[in-house]
Amino acid sequence: MDGRHYWEIIADQLKAKGWSIGWAQFIEDGFLLWTVDARKDGYTHVSKAEDLNTAFVELEVSIREVSA
Repeated sequence: MDGRHYWEIIADQLKAKGWSIGWAQFIEDGFLLWTVDARKDGYTHVSKAEDLNTAFVELEVSIREVSA
């Protein structure tokens, strides 16, 4: 691997395909969570998880399911 985190690779791949990506960390019911979103052509995909890698993987899966 090239030293980047897996979530960075996913983000770069989505950006290369024209997706606008955003992410934020927040506290919900006492748990620290990440939310990640991707927007393109009027579509929005949102994922929420306890760690950033998982949130990006779930986002990627969501986009692939719709694109298939």
